[in-house]
Amino acid sequence: MWEGDSFTLIPLMQNIRAMSHYLEDKVVLRAINKSLNRMVKSGKAVQVTAGRGRTFRWNKWGWLDEYRRKHLVTLAKQRKLGDKVNGWEYTKGQVTNMYGVEVCDHEWRPVEGITAFFLYMNVPRLNNYWEYHGYDKTETTTVQLPHLFLDKEEAQNVADEMNQHSYPRAGLSIRLDGTTLMPSITVKGINYQMTVDGTAEIESYVEPLEMFKQMQFGSPSIYEQVTMLLRDYPSKFAGSMKTEE
Repeated sequence: MWEGDSFTLIPLMQNIRAMSHYLEDKVVLRAINKSLNRMVKSGKAVQVTAGRGRTFRWNKWGWLDEYRRKHLVTLAKQRKLGDKVNGWEYTKGQVTNMYGVEVCDHEWRPVEGITAFFLYMNVPRLNNYWEYHGYDKTETTTVQLPHLFLDKEEAQNVADEMNQHSYPRAGLSIRLDGTTLMPSITVKGINYQMTVDGTAEIESYVEPLEMFKQMQFGSPSIYEQVTMLLRDYPSKFAGSMKTEE
């Protein structure tokens, strides 16, 4: 911006209104007219009067109507927060505020969290760089096994049984400083999120854990059918599908 004989660089967006005062009125009016014409052509505004001093009416209130509709739906819900049906609990879901008005995108969540348990094989091996300073003599490679359990005790029993039959075996044992390095099987639990749209007829839904079983142990087509009933759902674990023997 030039002021007198000096030039000053100022941010445009923070000073755009103040800078309009430095422009001639005809330049400002020309820019306003062009903007109004664009809004009329796009349907966002409607010209009400013509000629000098013409007036316009804003016509694009869809966004406000949508917020108003959501707010009315929020107030008119028959459900009450905390209602529990078939293992699902009614919650506010995502909450947004528009000019001080709270709009809730209600959803159903599992009363009890969904947790699945997996087996991990931890295989030790000698580190190629163990002779150098700062490197450990061994390193561990961890591999997730293609087995899914819904009961922690069952998963731990399988892990304990596998640990008893892992090593040593002739020709496969690894020894370091007189100690046999053995792989181990550990159990890890992962929590999954599942939600249902607040407008759904939750009485027709089965319990969350049963839906999780259908997704994980059913065919890919069954997985797709179940996910269509959910807002948030877990991915299908590879290797979890059960087939008839």
